[in-house]
Parts: sequence; structure tokens; C-alpha cells
Amino acid sequence: MNKTKLRKEEGTIGGNLGLAQKPFRFLALHKKFLLFGMPETLFPRTPKNRRFFVRPRNVNTDGGRKERAGIPEVVFAKFKDSGSLIKAVENLLKENGKVLVTKCSAEQILLLEEKFKGKVKSDKTTGICVVGEDNAIHNVGSVAVVSAGSSDYFIAEEAALSAEFLRLEVFRHYDCGVAGIHRTENVLEAIRKADVVIVVAGMEGALPSVIGGLVKQPVIAVPTSVGYGTGMGGLSALMSMLNSCSPGIAVVNIDNGFGAAALAHKMISWLKKK
Repeated sequence: MNKTKLRKEEGTIGGNLGLAQKPFRFLALHKKFLLFGMPETLFPRTPKNRRFFVRPRNVNTDGGRKERAGIPEVVFAKFKDSGSLIKAVENLLKENGKVLVTKCSAEQILLLEEKFKGKVKSDKTTGICVVGEDNAIHNVGSVAVVSAGSSDYFIAEEAALSAEFLRLEVFRHYDCGVAGIHRTENVLEAIRKADVVIVVAGMEGALPSVIGGLVKQPVIAVPTSVGYGTGMGGLSALMSMLNSCSPGIAVVNIDNGFGAAALAHKMISWLKKK
């Protein structure tokens, strides 16, 4: 077999797809890939191999992050095995007195409730858990969390609960999307009372641009994976938000409600410190 034929048969994933010449062809295969990462078909993240990603001995928590960066380390539960999850929460509980855990499965919530009896406040719908004493006064500032559709509730509530964990007062305004734009108008004055506005939207992701053109506050846009086929798991909403014509909009990653809350907290606490 000659070298040319061998290279053609053995070729790499990128070479076979022609990514250098056709970058958007790669995006069309998003369902088989972990967004620009390793093909899920080659290495599926199943319970059997999940320990490859996070092992208890690799848990190295950052108890000093709150003092250094203003926000304590938060545990991302997805893909973690039970040993790693428990170890991370135990470590941070000793350091900070309370821990926020995001993206929990129903099984992981039950695990935490069993391990930390009486110390867990959970929302099974959004996969959020607060472990430890949560007696914080919401005195840092305020944030309005606005969602486009009721299907965006899960991510909007993740943002809201994360913001409350970070001592922000939260005003919730859900199901106010552009398909019924009068709904946005009905809550506009209430939205304007907050220090920062978090806007959560899937589909075409238009709502942050609309609100960004109507309020003076900073707007944090959160694209969600809600939508039909060409929504590409939130990629369409993400691109729309990044290309917004309304100035003063920051965009976080797809389904990253916690990231939006963290940014709102940093914006407000830093300005109030000044």
C-alpha cells in the first residue's frame, strides 16, 4: 500500500472532515461531539468510565478562593463520581461553612442529602444544592433574572439560586419572551430597579438585545440549549447574543446560570466597594 493511500485511510478526524476548509461542517455534527471537544462516540462519558475524568485523589479544593477572588469555589457535580463529589463538598464545608453545588442529578442530590443529613437545601428541578448553614443576608445588591420562555426556567432558576447564595437580592420575571413582547413591557419598570439584569433565553436568543436597549443597567445574557434542530443545542442563541447590536451586554456560556450570577456579584460588589 503506497503512502498516499495509507494516509487517506488512516487520516485524522479533522482531516477527514476537512475542518480547515469547511469549519461549519464541524458544527453540523454537534450532536456527536462534546462542543469542539473529543467525539462522544469515541469516548462516551458513562458511569463505567466516569472515574477517568475525576477521581477522589484528584480532588484539590480551593478554600481560599473567596478571599482571593471574591467568590468561593462552587462544586460542579456533573460527571463527578460519588467519591469525588462527597470529598469536594466535605473539604469546602470545612473551609467556608457552606457550599453551592450545581448541575446535580437526582441521584447526586439524594447522595448529598443522605451524607449531610439536615444540612442540604436542594432544588431538584434545577439540580442546585446548598450544603451547610445558609443564613446569609442578601445585602450585596440586587439582580433581576428574566427568562424568555418557561422552558428556560431551569437555567434562570440556577442563576437566581446562585445569586441568592452569593447574597444578592433576586427579582424573578419568567416567561417574558419576544413572542409576546407585551410581557416584557409589563415587567420593565420592576426590572429597572435592579442593579444588574440577567436575561436567559434559548431559541434565537433575542431577548437580551431587546432588554439591553431598554435599560441602563449592565445586562448579562445566558443562552440556553432550549430549541429546535438548527438551534444546535444553544449555539444559535449564543451566536445571536454575541452579535447583539445593543451595547453593554456580556454573554456567558450555554446553560451557565451560575456564571451569570457570579459575574453579577463581582460587578455589584466591586462597584459598591468603591
